[in-house]
Amino acid sequence: MAAIFYSRLCIRNSGRLVSSLGRPVFTASTISCSPRIHSVVLSKAVHSSANRKTELELAPSQPSSHWKFERYVSVALLTLIPAGVIYPSAAVDWALAAVIPLHNHWGVGQVLTDYIHGSTMPKVAKGLWLAVSILQFIGLCYFNYSDIGICKAVSMIWHM
Repeated sequence: MAAIFYSRLCIRNSGRLVSSLGRPVFTASTISCSPRIHSVVLSKAVHSSANRKTELELAPSQPSSHWKFERYVSVALLTLIPAGVIYPSAAVDWALAAVIPLHNHWGVGQVLTDYIHGSTMPKVAKGLWLAVSILQFIGLCYFNYSDIGICKAVSMIWHM
């Protein structure tokens, strides 16, 4: 929805979205369709143990390492799934057993962060989801160790 709205803004190239009494209104002006971030520094208040407020400056050009690691895990998953279909092996099974629960944990964790609010409910939900993720990892490792492995099991399901 946002992509369609953005593309319509870029095609028109003569309208700008302005908020007037809570309703979007188009006014005549020029807008640039290529967003540019100049040297903007975001600051966040951090409370230390000495009850002093310090400013933590974050540059927008330096993404967090967690975000990068999430992308690496996603790319690894994109390569491991075809590798498991083409050449099922124990190495692919164990890599999938590590990557799938991690990918699921981070994805559902973001959903929980976005949709569960309050003071205690997010902590309870995230704790339960951590337990489910650990059990998923243990279950996949146990399945790889004591049975035929993830790739061959999926292949057997497909051949039913």
